[in-house]
Amino acid sequence: MPDNTKVDVVIVCFNSDPELLQLCTDSVHASYKACGVEGSIILVDNASDKPVDETIDTTSMQTLRMDINVGFGRAVNYGVRTSVADSILMLNPDAAIAPDGLAQFLQSAAHHQRSLVGGWLHRDGVVQSDAYMQWDFSVSRLRKRRRFAAALAAVDDDLIVEKVCGGALFADRALLAQLGPFDPRFFLYGEDADLSRRAAAEGVSLILARRAEVAHVAASSQTSYGHLVERARADAAIRLSAYHCRRFASYFQRVELAVVTLLGAIAGGASSSSRGARLARLEQVWRWGFKRDVAPFQP
Repeated sequence: MPDNTKVDVVIVCFNSDPELLQLCTDSVHASYKACGVEGSIILVDNASDKPVDETIDTTSMQTLRMDINVGFGRAVNYGVRTSVADSILMLNPDAAIAPDGLAQFLQSAAHHQRSLVGGWLHRDGVVQSDAYMQWDFSVSRLRKRRRFAAALAAVDDDLIVEKVCGGALFADRALLAQLGPFDPRFFLYGEDADLSRRAAAEGVSLILARRAEVAHVAASSQTSYGHLVERARADAAIRLSAYHCRRFASYFQRVELAVVTLLGAIAGGASSSSRGARLARLEQVWRWGFKRDVAPFQP
């Protein structure tokens, strides 16, 4: 592990569950201590209804409060610009790193120069394989998911992946600044997939750090903000294909999204979203139509 490397941890929160957020920040403090790494938590409060410093103890952190909810990507960018550390770990407020987590991220980054390093996100010990996959169509995602998850289950060392997840993403601060890091046109979701594609096109390695374990409670905001999440998710999916796919493929993806949404609403099934929330995706399909670009999503 490099000596005297400072690492700041950027966490964006919006009406986050105080218990999960406290577990998140406690895990970072514990990792700083266990690994002997210097740095600070930069907590970006994305205009929560109740300021975050009234819900958890933030005395040992740098807290930045936004005037409005500017979206995940813009809030992360603000935290990255504020940092003066050598490296940055972006971490979701419902995630917790292992005690040796910071050391593992630093070790993987040292072994893979000019890289974006993703943590091993898991829930109850099961790796969240979607965090490292790229896809443009729902059908191809379903066909790919099981095979990809099985391949990851056999992994015991760092490996190159298609995507790194913004829920636990580590990199050199200068590299992140060079890349953006996130395109501010993405409000929520898709910004890490977009960053990964842009980074790979510039020769940046996308690395999954197998030993940097991160416990993650997936979709913790889905229950309270289902409609917002699904609208933002649909906008992100369409925006990603509009920016990175050929025009016909992008148009076909919108049609597929509408069809899959309608079929899912009719059939029901296991989902963290209600039927009404899933149907809210259609608002974004209609908003995009067959345009090449539209204004950024606003809640």
